[in-house]
Amino acid sequence: MSSYKFLLASLVPFGIYTLHSISRTNGLFPQLTEACKAKTFTDSTTAWPTWLQNSPELAGFLVNFFWPLATGSHIAGALNSLAFVGNSFAMWIVTMIEAGRGGTRGGMISYITIYGLLFQLAGIGIIGPAYLSLNLSLSPIPSDPKIPNLAIPDLAYLRAIPYALLTGFVLPTLAVALPYPNLICKDTKIAALLFWQAFPLWTWISTEVFKRVVFATELALPADVKKKQLPLLRNAYGLGLILAASTHVAVLSISLGSSMAPTLFRARVTRDLKLASIFLPTFATEEIASVGEGGLRFLQWDYAIISLSQIVWAVAQTSKVDREGLGFSVGNVWVDAALRSVVFGPLGAALTLVWERDEVVLGA
Repeated sequence: MSSYKFLLASLVPFGIYTLHSISRTNGLFPQLTEACKAKTFTDSTTAWPTWLQNSPELAGFLVNFFWPLATGSHIAGALNSLAFVGNSFAMWIVTMIEAGRGGTRGGMISYITIYGLLFQLAGIGIIGPAYLSLNLSLSPIPSDPKIPNLAIPDLAYLRAIPYALLTGFVLPTLAVALPYPNLICKDTKIAALLFWQAFPLWTWISTEVFKRVVFATELALPADVKKKQLPLLRNAYGLGLILAASTHVAVLSISLGSSMAPTLFRARVTRDLKLASIFLPTFATEEIASVGEGGLRFLQWDYAIISLSQIVWAVAQTSKVDREGLGFSVGNVWVDAALRSVVFGPLGAALTLVWERDEVVLGA
């Protein structure tokens, strides 16, 4: 287990370099800072709305960073964001589930709202591996994956998870995706972007509402807890996997379609639609041509690092579980993760490993 913790911990300084150091060197952060001082978008001419000018500078920084990605003006960045956010649904479902388990409930690692808000501010490529390393250090589950540790005692919480994800994370994401200026105005787009930043808080609030109001009468007798665990877990995992796979496959389809039938696409965008342009991070430090390009480079590393981190963490979760005989396994957990990443995306693949562990242990 120590090797998994070490690998995750080592990704933290790597994330600091690839996300923050490179972003300062290539001009992304300086451009964003200058635009914030001038209270304009990064075209240096369009002023922020008055209400945004009166908001904390961080709000404007985040709006300027995400604007070319959310509006689709930077195509590769928009597609990377679509795949990243779609896979993040799977990651957050797993995070919510893990926080409620008997072995972690009430402990430091169960305060996932703080974790989520931190990675929204600093980058999940930094905060993610740090949290997952801490998770492996504090959770008894990886070394002792038994029913008392894995089961979620609060069935109302478990039942609320899919609904909370939809209302607290998916709906704000859909609001951000609404086309501007065709359907919504600039102010609404900006407000949606800022609201989305706090999705960990909205999912927590949604969870509490569904748990305490909608599912308040959920039985929690010991026999019920064991009997209802897997059906409820399957609902949550299934939702996360569907969301992850659908967005991942959509981006792959667009990219591969541009290669197989390039005449269907404008010549000037086909380069941006290549898989390497969308997903492959680079150590390049030359000056960026636009904030959209810088945002893409940032998110490419962000996505790559959290993907590796989540898979390493998920593999550690299965290290004490007998996976032999699983219908969708080739026998090696790393190969399974790689193959499933092609279909579900890397964070979706990590979800399947944790799901299998639950099926083996809770279904025994």
